[in-house]
Amino acid sequence: FTAAKWDGEEWDFLGFYSNTLDFQSINYFSENDIWITSFCLPYHWDGNLWTQYHIQNMGLDACVGNDIWGISSSDIYFIGVEGDIVYYNGSNFIKIASGTNINLRDIDGTPDGEYVFIVGRNDSGESIALMIHDNQVSTLYEGDGIFSEPHGYLKGVSVLNDTAYYASHNTLWKYNYLTKESNIIPANSNGYGEHGFGQIIVDDINNIFFQDGGFSF
Repeated sequence: FTAAKWDGEEWDFLGFYSNTLDFQSINYFSENDIWITSFCLPYHWDGNLWTQYHIQNMGLDACVGNDIWGISSSDIYFIGVEGDIVYYNGSNFIKIASGTNINLRDIDGTPDGEYVFIVGRNDSGESIALMIHDNQVSTLYEGDGIFSEPHGYLKGVSVLNDTAYYASHNTLWKYNYLTKESNIIPANSNGYGEHGFGQIIVDDINNIFFQDGGFSF
């Protein structure tokens, strides 16, 4: 119910709190251009005011509070429950058919916005990897259980150069979206055993951050 900023040495809590909104995701372009979601709805900060976009009242049957990614406030995606994807072009919110009803959890893309990658998963074990390119949504992988071959239960995605990196319950999957080549690193070969990872952020090929809970190295 609040936000914090890491400056390299310590956390600075930003001092706004809410008893009514459950913040779920954030995308920061500048101090005067910030997007957040609360449950199903996007909110935008322009430096002076927060604007709520009630997309259901705009005729969109969608709940997209799980994650946000974009290259600008006129080229941004919101993802949510039961496969919901909504794209905002700066003027209109547009629902995109995903072809799945799996809850979509994590999204990342290339710096030019040409390729966008989405991970979805349900608590029952299904997971999916989607790619958006040339306004088309394609399915790269779909598993029906935690240990589904070959990638398992996908939890997060991060993009670096020509590769999408996926973290799952039992693999680190590197997918080159230009050559279509895959490199799968099993969990038992990279030091985290059977625990798996959630969120993944790739800054460099030798600088990869994972987040999860309940275990240690």
